[in-house]
Amino acid sequence: MRDAVGDGRPLYAIDRELLETLEPDLILTQNLCAVCAVSADTVGELCSTEAEVVALDAHTLAEIEERILSLADLLGVPAQGHAVVEEMAAKIAAVGERVAAAPRLPVFLAEWLDPPYAAGHWIPEMVALAGGREVLGRAGATSYPTSWETVLEQRPELVVIAPCGFDHARAAREAVLPELGCRAVAVDSNAYYARPAPRVADGVEQLAFLIHPELVSDPGLPYVDLAPAEHVR
Repeated sequence: MRDAVGDGRPLYAIDRELLETLEPDLILTQNLCAVCAVSADTVGELCSTEAEVVALDAHTLAEIEERILSLADLLGVPAQGHAVVEEMAAKIAAVGERVAAAPRLPVFLAEWLDPPYAAGHWIPEMVALAGGREVLGRAGATSYPTSWETVLEQRPELVVIAPCGFDHARAAREAVLPELGCRAVAVDSNAYYARPAPRVADGVEQLAFLIHPELVSDPGLPYVDLAPAEHVR
């Protein structure tokens, strides 16, 4: 992937014949990351279609909610959009109440593994809402490469392995970590963290459980302990 991006080669191909057969009225895409999914520009370059192409870009939790509402309006179901956003807000608010008085524990969430990427966009917001403090992530900005040495200098008390596009099993399988001196867990980033979608509210709840298990019950989302707290020196 890195070589293809560096050489300017496309990462995706569009099945034009299938697209013509489907005759869509609307194509949803994104312009946030050239690696994560087909961009609106790529759709325009690779195929000719009369469908409306809409890029649902979001950099913050508030923008995720805005895109949900705009998509619902576009599809003619505004009430459903408001219901989804209200459910997200209620879940996040409930988490906030439970961790409001708790200390902000230092957390590093890795959006990639080799090299480790410090989190960006809405992820540091999620950590903050869950009662943590992202030690390297920058809310609303892009994620960026760092090193495990830099991570260790920040002395996190929890490391969350959440590579973009990976579920918890693959993240755990591919994680080769140094001695961190703290708990490390792999989560289902593809479902609850990396996608700018309603389930980020579930991700906030899981993060709150991982950061403050004494205050927040396990919501039942999948994760894998890579360095359990009882095994940390």
